[in-house]
Amino acid sequence: MKVIKKVLYFLSVIMMISSLTACGERKENTEIINYADAESFEAALNKGENLEGKIVQFVAGEMKPDSAFGYNIWAGEHLNFVSSRNPDVKQGDTVVVKATTIESTLGSWIIKYEKVDNAVIDNSTISHSIEDTSGLNSKSYENTETLGTVGATTSNSSLSSSGVSSFGVDNPRTSEQPLELVDYGWFINPPSGDIAYVEFCGMIYNPNENLVAEFPKVLVTVKNGDGSIVATEEQTGSIVMPKDTITLCGMFSLPISDLTDDAQIMFDIDWSDLGSGTSIYSAAKTTDFTITNVSERSGNNENFITGEITNNYTQEIDQVNLSIILRKDDKIVYIENTFLDNLKVGKAKAFEFQRYNEYPEHDTIDVSAMVW
Repeated sequence: MKVIKKVLYFLSVIMMISSLTACGERKENTEIINYADAESFEAALNKGENLEGKIVQFVAGEMKPDSAFGYNIWAGEHLNFVSSRNPDVKQGDTVVVKATTIESTLGSWIIKYEKVDNAVIDNSTISHSIEDTSGLNSKSYENTETLGTVGATTSNSSLSSSGVSSFGVDNPRTSEQPLELVDYGWFINPPSGDIAYVEFCGMIYNPNENLVAEFPKVLVTVKNGDGSIVATEEQTGSIVMPKDTITLCGMFSLPISDLTDDAQIMFDIDWSDLGSGTSIYSAAKTTDFTITNVSERSGNNENFITGEITNNYTQEIDQVNLSIILRKDDKIVYIENTFLDNLKVGKAKAFEFQRYNEYPEHDTIDVSAMVW
């Protein structure tokens, strides 16, 4: 089995550089911003650099005042700026801080800080818009990764997996091709007490021309550095039609105390059989459903993603599993799914996803449906 394994702030940088140019020489009591954005700061951390004492500018993401670490400002891909006091920061504010202590927890960074009011950008400031050597926009080809921590998101794209077939070598069929895990991701919600809840998804592609895969599964395993298993979970779907890709979403929980610095999350896939037809499910593909009119709205502390789905298949569909995947710079940042019943042929049906917190910052919404 083959082993399977981000917003540039040009305006703020340009404005601050222009301000420096207009002022001429820098005042003696000012400090230099070492990193102009969260992306460049995180890239340096991922390369193993010691950034304690360094000054970073970032745009505040979602705020979590009741996190396990205190007041938590999310920034970057896996950056958590934490403090015991209210930082008086709103989502979207540009913040400049000096990192006092930095700890790595499950691949994410827990950063204690002091706010800095007199720092400026100069020619030595490192910016993501100038250089990106972090590999954050590169593709990975392994399915074992550091899990991350509260508020962390991650995904990999363009992955390929041989899968694990139940018939294996005992029932060889030379024309059969194994299913492929072409994308996956997870999102760790803020904890409830001492329990963390991990949302995950996997996209499974069937490369076969004529064979249908029944009961596909996404398998998730979390291990500590010593190899001990912390959590396992699987999500089973209905079918994957030939040359089609489905999205399976699930969730598991585990004690926060079990999350160590070296914990890893691993993804794999499995299925029951490959055959020439379907047994109990409709043969509709994901491409037989059209998703339109997708929009977002908010009110009364609630946030919604709505849209319409049309069944273009030749028959009425009893039920579909509808999934939304939110991405930022091609990285999965949010996952959710729901079910819709009785999709008439050619008739649009409305759907709605509801969330009491704001959705994570995103630039795309992927919606897909599979027969269930």
